[in-house]
Amino acid sequence: MTAELVNQGDVVLLDSGSTVAEVAAQMPGSLRAPNAVTVVSHSLPVIEEVGSWQQPHLICLGGCSFPTTRPRSGR
Repeated sequence: MTAELVNQGDVVLLDSGSTVAEVAAQMPGSLRAPNAVTVVSHSLPVIEEVGSWQQPHLICLGGCSFPTTRPRSGR
């Protein structure tokens, strides 16, 4: 249901965690089109999912990587 709240042209900040990664995976095909949405994330699973879309507008936040949940945090 959460993925259905995103509209074309939105900027979406996706945090870390398995639920958030699933939201990215459930984005409708229309939002996976080139430049349909801008996704900002520090989560490697989210970055990997969105990075697999055709020409995504993806902003990756840097920092240290934590192997358990795979977020990145600026330290």
